[in-house]
Amino acid sequence: MTTQNNPTAPVSVEKNNKKSILFIASAFALLILICLIYWFFLGRFNLVVDDAYVKGDLRPISSMVGGTITKIHVHKTQDVNEGDILVELDDTRAKVLLEKSQAQLLQNVRQVGLYQKKVQEMEKNLIYQKAALELAQNEAEHRINLAKLGAIPNEELEKSLVHLKNSETQYQLAIIHLQEAQIRLGNGNVEEHPLIIEAASMVRESFLNLKNTRILAPKSGHIVELSARIGEVVSEGKILLKMVSIDEDLRIEANVLETDLRYFYIGQPCELTSEFYGDKVPLTGYIEGINLATGASASILPPENAAGNWVKVLQRIPVIIKLNSKNTINHPLMIGMSMKVHFKKQTTKLGPFIHSIVDKNYIKQTSIYDNQLDPINDWIQEVITTNLIKSASVSDG
Repeated sequence: MTTQNNPTAPVSVEKNNKKSILFIASAFALLILICLIYWFFLGRFNLVVDDAYVKGDLRPISSMVGGTITKIHVHKTQDVNEGDILVELDDTRAKVLLEKSQAQLLQNVRQVGLYQKKVQEMEKNLIYQKAALELAQNEAEHRINLAKLGAIPNEELEKSLVHLKNSETQYQLAIIHLQEAQIRLGNGNVEEHPLIIEAASMVRESFLNLKNTRILAPKSGHIVELSARIGEVVSEGKILLKMVSIDEDLRIEANVLETDLRYFYIGQPCELTSEFYGDKVPLTGYIEGINLATGASASILPPENAAGNWVKVLQRIPVIIKLNSKNTINHPLMIGMSMKVHFKKQTTKLGPFIHSIVDKNYIKQTSIYDNQLDPINDWIQEVITTNLIKSASVSDG
């Protein structure tokens, strides 16, 4: 009844529907226009890589000698400083071997001291035999002159000549004995005698084995894995734990499609976000290096496309990103975390694609092994000097 009494109602409803459709279409077109404008001026220069992860150098800490674990000073997730004791092995056998090598060194030094004393004795004997030879020569010459005058019998002359011959023999033997003693002692510094060098090397090796029963942290870092157990008998080279240094070792490895590599260069800045902290904590970094091999080719089983039924797949190149040091202080990252990297596409390269110059200043090192032989070297020097001086003084006396 109402529709029949008001024939203009359908017309107004149809107009309202058209206005709604027109409004929606206009809004949609405006949204598309805004997106196109954003893409043209900004979006087309942005590149987001989701295939990125936190990488780090897990330092495997292994035992340099074999033995039984007696003490463990750390636990998993603990922070340690460079030089801290991590694990201790039973050092009883190492101490015994050190004492044995020290005794062997002392014996060899004294033996070399006897060689030195023997040389000095042979030198004195040579001087004595030379004087005896000169005396025998003078006596023989005098006897010959007397025999010519008939003042002495021939028996005395022959006796004098035999004595001269014996003196010459003793003098030659003294020379040979001195040479033999000098060969035993050596012509160089007595501290460089093979017996002393060999024994001193054994002492140093035993000393190092004793020190190596204490396993130290090569750098400051964080314990991420601990497999050592009290009472476990470990062999040389056994990995006991792993640690990572947040400040030095962490980096981001973004796997970039090979078609996008033309937009990158060494030193290019970038922004990063992690799945853990989200977009509220932006991180910054720069491209430290671009790998010259794809991830697939560097794998244990690289793909083989020699067959006829292959499918072409775009490869990804690992791009190494170095984080700014301030980022990890307040917002530490963990190895294996997923990251999202935001790049600005660069049509004009502002740096090299690969490193063309080797950075000779780049070095990673630890100082915990510096000068570790100084204490035992001082002891060896004292043993050598004291015993050789005593041998020399006894000989002089």
